[in-house]
Amino acid sequence: MEYIVLFAGGLAAGLSSSLLGIGGGFILVPIFFLIGVHPAVAGASSIAVIATFTAISSIHYHKSGKVSIKPALQVISGAVAGGLLGVITVHMIKDPKLLEIIMEAGFLLLVLIMIVRMIIDVGFKTEQKKPPAPTVTKGILIGLSVGFVSVILGVGGGFIYVPIFLYLYGLPAQIAIGTSLSVIAVANGLATLENLFINHTVSLFYYLIALSGAVIGIKISTRIELSAYMRKTLFLVMLFSIFVESILKLIF
Repeated sequence: MEYIVLFAGGLAAGLSSSLLGIGGGFILVPIFFLIGVHPAVAGASSIAVIATFTAISSIHYHKSGKVSIKPALQVISGAVAGGLLGVITVHMIKDPKLLEIIMEAGFLLLVLIMIVRMIIDVGFKTEQKKPPAPTVTKGILIGLSVGFVSVILGVGGGFIYVPIFLYLYGLPAQIAIGTSLSVIAVANGLATLENLFINHTVSLFYYLIALSGAVIGIKISTRIELSAYMRKTLFLVMLFSIFVESILKLIF
């Protein structure tokens, strides 16, 4: 039964990640927790799955001309370093219960910040004045911080990257998603290698089951067309769902 649940989680993660640029880790990590996987293994295996299917999705977006290279390179350069720091930090946390609490509290805090930011600053506006692009240094620092947090929580970071590319870099919705997927693919791919050789926490068995579901989810997503408004609406719904899930997990 646990394998069916994990496969279904991978399917949902592939769909949400490809369509919205978010949701992979926030779906997979709770599924891993549900079937009793150690938090460090859950996070590392989730990152490995995300790295693979975001690479597949980002190739599709790149071929369609929906990846902005310059912002992607700026953020990637910081995310790679941040990912390494995250791997080392997880290695230093020996208590699995403490790590699980940190992961759940991190979900809650970051999602709350993103929900407030979207509601107050941008809401559901489909047309916005393009802001000045962040400097190279700021882009690197963004990648550093998100890369670190992503590895700690076992997520790709798309729920942070997509709004950054949308509202700080002023990219159109689909290009923001494609650029986010490209950053995640590179940063999480390197973090997976680091987890393999430093923490030894990637479960190949769980990885393959979840990935098989994710690949099918990605294939289904290519047949679905969503407007920019619908993508933003679903994005906010996803954030609220994650917020509620994190609260319930911490309370119960």
